[in-house]
Amino acid sequence: WKDENPGLLASTFEWQDVMGDASMLIARIQELVGAEVDGWIGRDTITKMQKYFNTPVDGCVSNPSTLVKAFQKWLNEQ
Repeated sequence: WKDENPGLLASTFEWQDVMGDASMLIARIQELVGAEVDGWIGRDTITKMQKYFNTPVDGCVSNPSTLVKAFQKWLNEQ
């Protein structure tokens, strides 16, 4: 998914070549947005996030990203 999502920067996002431990953070985000909860980010999770945060829906995180901006704004309000 790394090449399709240039907005998920290596400075803040850890990409793995093989499946290891799932992310508890991604699992909580999946719960929030109504995606299947497996702790792994993918097209379905990203699409559900885009819908939840009312940003353009294409299943990818671009750079710059309206999804990242909307998510950061939401986080700051919590």
